Amino acid sequence: MKSDIMPSIKIFTFADKRPDFIPLQVATLRHFVDDDFEFTVFDNASSIVRSLRIRNKCKSLGVRWLRVAEQDHSNPTIACARPLQWSYDNLWKNDSGIVAVIDSDMFPVAKFSIENYLHGFNVAGTKQKRGHVIYLWNGILFFDMRTLPDKDSVDFMFGNVEGQRTDVGGHLYYWIRGNPELRIKHISHTGHIFSGNNNLICLPPEISQRYEDDFRFEIYAKSFLHYGRGSNWDAMPRDYHRRKTTLLKFWLDGAMTGRIKIPDYDYELPL
Repeated sequence: MKSDIMPSIKIFTFADKRPDFIPLQVATLRHFVDDDFEFTVFDNASSIVRSLRIRNKCKSLGVRWLRVAEQDHSNPTIACARPLQWSYDNLWKNDSGIVAVIDSDMFPVAKFSIENYLHGFNVAGTKQKRGHVIYLWNGILFFDMRTLPDKDSVDFMFGNVEGQRTDVGGHLYYWIRGNPELRIKHISHTGHIFSGNNNLICLPPEISQRYEDDFRFEIYAKSFLHYGRGSNWDAMPRDYHRRKTTLLKFWLDGAMTGRIKIPDYDYELPL
């Protein structure tokens, strides 16, 4: 937060398996976000031990902590969708400001104003496409709740949508289709950064020298670094995340000290 004025922007994340990411998010948000904001960590931990770790991290950092009341960890998709929908329905559907939702492994690495970026739009997000079905990815979303139409129809759930298999946020397709006046700003992104996507040019040289192809970092709006697969849903070995986290911390530290900057690349993964 930049001042003692009541913030009009709320930033939410949902934490489960990586409480060590919380201090990194807090530090980078405070350093790079040029808005007055309140940061809330929704505790979606699947065990009491993890929940205590998340709560203690938040307490030590002076960050708002809320326990998710509706959880389902039967698979990674519903584990993500259920708390997001619960938080919307119960805590921010009737908010009167701007609400930003970011993944627990998403970190700003360049100066950014959410309010300026969203100006003139109802929502900003990265488009997902499954056949003819287009919706918004849940990993980074900005909502202007003052102007958002048809709030009761916002649905972050997933499943079969007009014959297409969708993941988290798939049901937003119906909300988007039903509100043609909706002004959506597309958040540009690199997709997975690796040789197969021919987008290694998106990495700062200080990072590319240490980068492993399978790290698959992503960059959004040329300002947010997405670690990706932070919950380890794909069961990567522990040493993989140790190496990847070491590089993440190197990048975040370098970004905050001004040593590492995102290059001015001309690339976006096609929809």
